Amino acid sequence: MVESAKSSTEATICRTSGIQEKRLKESCRDFEAVLIGFLFRTMRESIMRSDDPDQATELYESMVDEAVAKEMSRQEQIGLSQLLHRSLAPGINASGARR
Repeated sequence: MVESAKSSTEATICRTSGIQEKRLKESCRDFEAVLIGFLFRTMRESIMRSDDPDQATELYESMVDEAVAKEMSRQEQIGLSQLLHRSLAPGINASGARR
């Protein structure tokens, strides 16, 4: 009976740890996408234009920048999300082991 409860608890911890690992990876990618988007927006603002873009153009450009930033993060082209994940993952493993 005790062994059954122990193995059930260990399975729950492993499942919870896997879910936390997935959430961490997703959060790291989202953070990287936000930073890339901010970089794009800052670069776009530094461009000298002959006339100011209208609202539709600004909206379109921001949507394109956001989509490209998300795709770059998803493809792990820059590697910031991987670095963050490596740095933060031991905290998840340690919290799972303490339970």
